[in-house]
Amino acid sequence: MMTFSWRFGFIFAVVECVIGILFNIFIIIQNILDWKHGRRLSLCDKILVLMAVNNVCLQCDMNVATFLYIVFPSMVQFKNAYSTLSVFLIFQFYFSFWITAGLCIFYCLRIVSFKHHLFVRLKMNFSDVVARFLMLAAAGSFGISVLSIWHIEVAPSNENANVSSGVFMNDIFILVSPSYKVLSIVVGCCIPFILTVLSIILTLFSLVRHIRTMKYHQAGFSMPRMDAHIRAARIMVHLTALYAAFYISEVCLLASSLNIDTFWEFLSLIFVLIFPTAQSLIIILGNSKLRSSCLRMSRCPGYL
Repeated sequence: MMTFSWRFGFIFAVVECVIGILFNIFIIIQNILDWKHGRRLSLCDKILVLMAVNNVCLQCDMNVATFLYIVFPSMVQFKNAYSTLSVFLIFQFYFSFWITAGLCIFYCLRIVSFKHHLFVRLKMNFSDVVARFLMLAAAGSFGISVLSIWHIEVAPSNENANVSSGVFMNDIFILVSPSYKVLSIVVGCCIPFILTVLSIILTLFSLVRHIRTMKYHQAGFSMPRMDAHIRAARIMVHLTALYAAFYISEVCLLASSLNIDTFWEFLSLIFVLIFPTAQSLIIILGNSKLRSSCLRMSRCPGYL
């Protein structure tokens, strides 16, 4: 029997899934139209398209998993079912974190102007550096997700006496090996988060220095270019705050019974579900091209 919180959560997940998919498809279609009209897509545009594609897949898989856990919990107990869900969800979650880190590194290399030889070398080949970074991130995320087949087990809760080594979800016991927890948290969450925060710190430090240069010496970046860099830094900060809030929500759910009995557990579930939508909304509002296209489309439904 579904509780009210699970029933409401499922309805919310479906509505939010539709909204999130529309936002992310808008990002994809807008860049495809620009490409068809002869405009060369920058590396930043390609990263945003990659992020949007991953978010669409993540949104769909999260709702499939939610539907199965709530409506057909017995089906999830089959190894093929929960292994497939684990591989797809873990890959898309962790790759989303790495894409965010890659976007922040891209902005950082575009904006910072330090004279250190390492930064000079990275800036000279930043397109190749970011592209290779994302390819390695995809391979690493996929590797972690595949390992979940052997390190995550699902069974009826009454078959498990040691409840301290796993979590319950709708009368289902999810057991994750300690070594896999450490590996997934460090490689999938902590490292991309550290890289993202480091990129933001370097970017903000560089922007502050340029603003001081413009103020006292009337030199440096032109105002349009400075405004673009400030918008990029704002996107980085917002994405990182979203990333941190999502990670806290996920930890809150995993540390609880996952029966969504308290307000904070329910709020954490809602935030996890809206993560892809919120990420796409930050990108649309922070990107001048996407924001302008969205406004034109809202005024003229036949714009696309």
